[in-house]
Amino acid sequence: MNPIKTFGTLRRPKKNLAFFLVLAGLVSVLWADSETVDLIAAVVNEDVITLSDLKIVEALGLFEGNTSKLEEIYTEILEELVNRKLVIGLTQNEVSVMESDIEAVLKTKKRNMGDQGLEAVLIRFGLDEQDIDEYIREKLLFEKIIEERFGLAIVVRLADIESYYRNTYVPNQEARGLEPSPMIDMLSEIETAIRNNKVETQVEEWISGLKSDADIRILIQRRVEK
Repeated sequence: MNPIKTFGTLRRPKKNLAFFLVLAGLVSVLWADSETVDLIAAVVNEDVITLSDLKIVEALGLFEGNTSKLEEIYTEILEELVNRKLVIGLTQNEVSVMESDIEAVLKTKKRNMGDQGLEAVLIRFGLDEQDIDEYIREKLLFEKIIEERFGLAIVVRLADIESYYRNTYVPNQEARGLEPSPMIDMLSEIETAIRNNKVETQVEEWISGLKSDADIRILIQRRVEK
């Protein structure tokens, strides 16, 4: 096991939260001189997210990032993990994930990374496969909650598809010097794009409301080095 002293990742009693927040401030000062201490990145109500959590999620590709810039990746991952903790903490007793779904994701990771690639990540962070399962479980739980709450309720009208085809799809194809396909051939793809956009907008609004009532403390305010 990797000799990392961790101050987070497990739920903490509220009465101890202040102590850990103070400790996090001290750790942030010492971080540049020590690789044996795990920095607390954020606290979401009673859930702690550590620097190692960010790095593990990045190494395993368990996030939906929109940037390739190193200095922005961890910011996006932290935001995503905060959202996951917030949503799962609110609804965790209502939704569950099947072990077979977790195993399927892990199997895909093994295939994409190769056995040696995955083993390197395990060794780097002092993990075993059961530890990885928990990161996968959290991602799948979040996605399932979002799908059940928003995905099934979204209605895409023909007028929406026609507008998207005319105002978005056709101009994008022409700008790339490509001949637009007939709308009838693009119905499924356009419907999916519209649905995803609507879900994303509703999810952002919902999570924004949840954050206004939550105790969220971001404790990393600078670029995180790999």
